[in-house]
Amino acid sequence: MNADLNLELLARGGAAGAFLGLALLSARGQRTPARVTGALFCLGAAAHTLTQLPNLQAALGFAWWPIWSFSVMGAGLFWAFALELFEDGGALDPRRLLPALALLALGALALSASDAAQRALYLCHNVLGAGLVAHALFLIARGWRGDLVETRRRLRGPILATASVYALAVIAVQMGELFVGSAQALSPLAAAALLLL
Repeated sequence: MNADLNLELLARGGAAGAFLGLALLSARGQRTPARVTGALFCLGAAAHTLTQLPNLQAALGFAWWPIWSFSVMGAGLFWAFALELFEDGGALDPRRLLPALALLALGALALSASDAAQRALYLCHNVLGAGLVAHALFLIARGWRGDLVETRRRLRGPILATASVYALAVIAVQMGELFVGSAQALSPLAAAALLLL
């Protein structure tokens, strides 16, 4: 095993552990909509971090599928979390999880599709994910100046910058892979970015 792969494994392990820790912290205490969707988003981020590791599916067997499912729903979970965190609402509206389930359905359909259909389904998945991230970022930016909750207002800038850059970069790379080929060479850079996040 070469040094680059060891560093990538270390970065991905640290990032996945941090996201899982955040999920546990989010799930503690009162079950507010923002805490529930925040925990789900952190699970999705941890899953995304792990699914990029080579040969993990073979090593995990059946345990791979829940991890894959959370990873595929990532953009939808981010969208639900952003809505619950930055929009003043009441109880958790389960309909806010429907886009995440739509992303999961597209991913599941792609697994058993022919090559051409698979490419089209993954393209739809990435376009929907990009639209959800863009909409969430619009909501975050729109209410920035008028947000009367000081701690929430301070969160908007960092979340807007980091989430937009990383999520849209990942979606762009995934869309590029559909037409150009594997972007495996970027994997260590993605691992470092996830650890920083």
